[in-house]
Amino acid sequence: MDGGRIIAQGSPSDLIRSHGGETNVTLPRRALGDDPRRLSPYPFTVQGETLNLPTRDIHACLRYLMAQGVDLADLTVRAPNLEQVFLNLTGRQLRE
Repeated sequence: MDGGRIIAQGSPSDLIRSHGGETNVTLPRRALGDDPRRLSPYPFTVQGETLNLPTRDIHACLRYLMAQGVDLADLTVRAPNLEQVFLNLTGRQLRE
């Protein structure tokens, strides 16, 4: 609901799957060594010393990173949640 209007319906898992967006994999830039092109199949962004990889298939992404010999010791994974669903549907944050 947003402003008294129903903007989406379904179970939490259905809403997350259909409106949550992608899972975000975060790695320190040093995990790739000197060659960030090793991530070429994945569109990634660099923010300072951090690499962010959005993916819809976390299993395939992790298999690819392991096959490339990427150091996964400091990897973090952030799956979409209901807050992200609300943000995606309304364009604004939840009030606290």
